[in-house]
Amino acid sequence: MSGDWIPTRDECLDMLTAENFPEIRIDDRILQPMKRETIEHSIEVETLAMKYGRDIKRLGWTINLGVLDAGALLHDIGKRLIDKDRPGSDGYGAHNDLGRRLLEARGVHPDVIHVVESHSAMPAEWIRKLRKVDIYNITLEDRDYMPRTLEAEVVCYVDKLTDGSKYVTLAEWMAEHNRDAPGSRKVRSKEYFESFQRDFMIALHEKFMIMTEVPYEEYVKYEKSGMHQTHGRHKRTL
Repeated sequence: MSGDWIPTRDECLDMLTAENFPEIRIDDRILQPMKRETIEHSIEVETLAMKYGRDIKRLGWTINLGVLDAGALLHDIGKRLIDKDRPGSDGYGAHNDLGRRLLEARGVHPDVIHVVESHSAMPAEWIRKLRKVDIYNITLEDRDYMPRTLEAEVVCYVDKLTDGSKYVTLAEWMAEHNRDAPGSRKVRSKEYFESFQRDFMIALHEKFMIMTEVPYEEYVKYEKSGMHQTHGRHKRTL
């Protein structure tokens, strides 16, 4: 059951790198080491999400920066419970639900958990459609895994525009995710992309431009310059 703990940045990084949580059992799963590139991706998502969050807060909107920070860093923590040698159990989106279960077991605040389980933005209708396609091996419940809070929306938006540890534009993201040719790195249902996620990302793009009064491209330019390291926290060495 979830609790009231909003982990600090250092506590989140510890959860990403700790060898084990001996008091936690999720089914019979063994906690896997988090790949370094996944940790680096999580830190990049956090960096840009917090830049958005601080500007949103400064301009008078209500946002919980502690929830945002923890959610951004932990959004992929469910991947620590993904075992590629475990046959037929971990389909597309499984890490969202596994992350929820892991953080609930650790007593993390439900607002942080919502950020984690909703960061892929998957509506129930799409989950039902993908369940019929064998290659996806969907094991999620038939319910919405959609961001419903501002913190969750920011992390969802920034995560999709962070390819590994590189920021991409919305146009680049759309071009990459509109491929459904065999062998594409981002094979997805074209119907889903065109009918839902494209519109959803455009709506978030426009929403945050209005809220922050700054276009996304300026945020990326700012972060790529390295200036963020002189404004606020330095990145922790892993």
